[in-house]
Amino acid sequence: MDELRHRRILLLSRVNAATSFDTDNIANGFARAEERILFMEAGVKASRSLSWPTQPLPAHQIHSTMEEEVQQALGKLKETIKEKGGAKSESKAI
Repeated sequence: MDELRHRRILLLSRVNAATSFDTDNIANGFARAEERILFMEAGVKASRSLSWPTQPLPAHQIHSTMEEEVQQALGKLKETIKEKGGAKSESKAI
């Protein structure tokens, strides 16, 4: 008889413990934890994509791009020098 009473008390305490949990709070806690983990994973993915380029440009493409920029800058510089040279010769003539 004592053993059955003990089992009854044990089962009642287990039922009380199981029903005392606030399942909404627990579910919200898991949702917040999941959101934080997803946010951290997105941050890691973003930093990796910024740190390590996925497809580096081949050397010849970088060289040709730089060559074009240098040629354009050289052309502008030559035009500027011609304009300044022409302005000096005109001012000397006056």
